[in-house]
Amino acid sequence: MSQTPTRCYFSSISRPRTSSAPVHVKSPPSAIAAARRRLSTDDSGSKSAQGRPRRRWAPVAAGAGLLAAGFGYFATREDAPTLGGDRWTTVKITSVTPISPETSLFRLEVPKSVLPPAFSSDPTARPILSLYVKEPSLQIQRAYTPLSATSFDSNGPAELDLVVKRYHDGELSRYIHRLGPGSELHVRGPSVTWWYRPQDWDEVVFVVGGTGITPAYQFVNDMLREAEPSSSSPTPRPAVSVVYASPSPSRVLLKNELDALKARDSDHVAVHYLVDRPEAGTSKKQLPTDMAVGLIDRSKLESAIGQKQQDKRRVVVVCGPEGMVEAVAGPRGRNFSQGRVGGILQQLGYTEKEVVKL
Repeated sequence: MSQTPTRCYFSSISRPRTSSAPVHVKSPPSAIAAARRRLSTDDSGSKSAQGRPRRRWAPVAAGAGLLAAGFGYFATREDAPTLGGDRWTTVKITSVTPISPETSLFRLEVPKSVLPPAFSSDPTARPILSLYVKEPSLQIQRAYTPLSATSFDSNGPAELDLVVKRYHDGELSRYIHRLGPGSELHVRGPSVTWWYRPQDWDEVVFVVGGTGITPAYQFVNDMLREAEPSSSSPTPRPAVSVVYASPSPSRVLLKNELDALKARDSDHVAVHYLVDRPEAGTSKKQLPTDMAVGLIDRSKLESAIGQKQQDKRRVVVVCGPEGMVEAVAGPRGRNFSQGRVGGILQQLGYTEKEVVKL
């Protein structure tokens, strides 16, 4: 009897490096132009919520002088038999499929033997996970968000889909886009980004931009899968609203998949699409009926998710280009800490306990 592989989806945001070439500005930008840049979901030149700072790993070097000067060298274990937080494992690419002008889906084959054990003994807790991929020659690594974190089937290998956006000056994303079927990737993890527990929240709202859709997709996908009759540990379903902003309709990733998830449980799942602008040569009237045009602001967000209610425990998870995250929820704190709530969510009355910046 043939075995059907279980699929687990991965998505990546590889942050481009800032060019060192001088930039000549003829005149200071207007306040309106600056605000549009902050609210824009075009992450081609901004930090990504998932794109962690680049880390370069080198062999550990001895020497009291270097230590006293504050230089550190780090080593990670290579080609370990199983995935882990500090262990790298090679996996094979089986196919590559373009899904947008600069984004492709890389299908990976991961043997069951390398998968880590369960993340929690609490059957009601649901994690949002991240995974790291590296460029081996330069030792550059980035964090990625799996689109499914549920357990793999015990039979046969697992298939993982890695969605990678190519940046013009993003070293890791360009490296991955040069690979084809049969090539190998170095991965480690996964690690937990955020825990959801049903006893804490009645409703989960995701406000995401661009490739920041991946944590929301992972959460909804796993929520629906775990609630199926065949699931060994069904978790109560919260109400989930996704406000997904993209630069243009052609850059809305995973729309068909999101619509399919929404159709499976429209009582618990709502998805609202917002694009900065229509495609060139088209008008607003030609957009799908579930897609609006404009930047995220207070009125659009409140229209999508409703007013804050005192008798409903709601958490708002924000993920996307750094400018959008700041406009919606305020800037992060030091060392990627959450920081205070600001922006639109502060205006709507949300507190630090009710907002998560991924």
